Amino acid sequence: MGSIVSKYKNCFSIDYDHSMDHCDNLTHRPLWFVVADKIESLVIHLQGNIMKTLTVIRQLVLSVMLVGFAGHAAAHTALTASVPANGSKVSSAEKLTLNFGGPVRLLRLTLLHGASHQIDIGFEAVATQQTEFSYDLPALMNGAHTVNWTIMGADGHTISESFGFTVDPAASAAHAHHTQNSQNHDH
Repeated sequence: MGSIVSKYKNCFSIDYDHSMDHCDNLTHRPLWFVVADKIESLVIHLQGNIMKTLTVIRQLVLSVMLVGFAGHAAAHTALTASVPANGSKVSSAEKLTLNFGGPVRLLRLTLLHGASHQIDIGFEAVATQQTEFSYDLPALMNGAHTVNWTIMGADGHTISESFGFTVDPAASAAHAHHTQNSQNHDH
């Protein structure tokens, strides 16, 4: 190995005055130039990997932000309170009131007695956004009632949900109750 090093030592020399005729097919560049070239290639390779990594990180951060924003927006449009309250027993209910965490359009609202008897409450969809919707109720029959609603939030997504209450003459009057209903999001 010593003879190979001595044979080619001038090929990688920084002294430009030496003849390089004996270097055969090796690169005719000084050692510092070869090392600098290798370092440059390594840096270019690492830069490419760094850029790919940064792109992936940027995409992950953006995804997390979008998911966080969507969750934040849904939380602001959730039903926060209702009269009668979800799961409550009331002696009577004169009004049906829905309060949301942010301005929404109420697209659908139905009140059912039992499994399928729909009660007309005079609901008509409106184009304006509000946080509270209130409707006068006719005299309700005793028993279970279900309120079904669909809203559209500011982001354009619809949320459909329902809650129930029971009319029982032995119960207290209806009052507001803050809720944490699960929601169905339609995209």
